[in-house]
Amino acid sequence: YLQMTTTTHNKEINELDQFGKLLLTAGISSWINQPADKEEQLKRSFEIFDFYMRHTRFDYGNLSKDDIEVNNWTKENKDGGRLHSSYLTKSGKKVWIITSGYGQQHLNIKYKVNDFCYTTIMSPDEY
Repeated sequence: YLQMTTTTHNKEINELDQFGKLLLTAGISSWINQPADKEEQLKRSFEIFDFYMRHTRFDYGNLSKDDIEVNNWTKENKDGGRLHSSYLTKSGKKVWIITSGYGQQHLNIKYKVNDFCYTTIMSPDEY
């Protein structure tokens, strides 16, 4: 996993903190870096980042009605449940984004760890 973290110097939890630490799996990292062309790598990075930003705005991409209902319940209750999103890249690759422990980010701050709430970007076959 490739970890991407930000440092918050105050105790307030900002909007992105509720999604916790961001992880990219080896498969996604490899897919981004696969083309030899640096411009194509940059395009793929931006595409993944765009999916992440959509996820943080509760745009879940291509999910069933049932999955959306579960996500909305988790969003409203912030009980440490899971948020799941599914997107399709321009090249046809399916990408999943899963936030585990949604609403528990205050525990990350309290215990100075990143275990309670985190978001992983992955291929479905890496689940």
